[in-house]
Amino acid sequence: SSPLMSHPPDYAFTPPDFVAERSKKIQVLSSLPSTCGNCSKGLVDKAQPAIRETAEGSIFSYCMAPDGCSGSFQLYKAPDRRVPKWQKVCPYTPSDHAVYGSACVHCGKGGAYHLASDRADGWRIAGYDQIPLPADWPVWNKNTNTWSNVR
Repeated sequence: SSPLMSHPPDYAFTPPDFVAERSKKIQVLSSLPSTCGNCSKGLVDKAQPAIRETAEGSIFSYCMAPDGCSGSFQLYKAPDRRVPKWQKVCPYTPSDHAVYGSACVHCGKGGAYHLASDRADGWRIAGYDQIPLPADWPVWNKNTNTWSNVR
């Protein structure tokens, strides 16, 4: 493999379709439920919002009715915006397959040095970068208690 390659040759990244995902999220936001998706009791609670957005952008409704189920119901699942950062590593090949942790034929180090997530072709995911959301992405504004960019 080329030293300039930043990912395994069999890896192909497909970014989320933000246009389609935005449409799905707006559709959910324009028809938010007033009852629980689990027990059909009312969601309204003046003390806390019954519809919440998670940090990654998924939307859940929470049953807050006194006689309700106290459950949650996912209304929208945010797209996975993680992009793996790949790292070239030594593919662990034990010199003695019968002995756990025996020295690697490639680097001479024991099995404990190599991570379980190391692929046999010598690649591992070392971390993730995050694709930023588009500027027109609908988000909850805590200051105004409204969703922005819904139109």
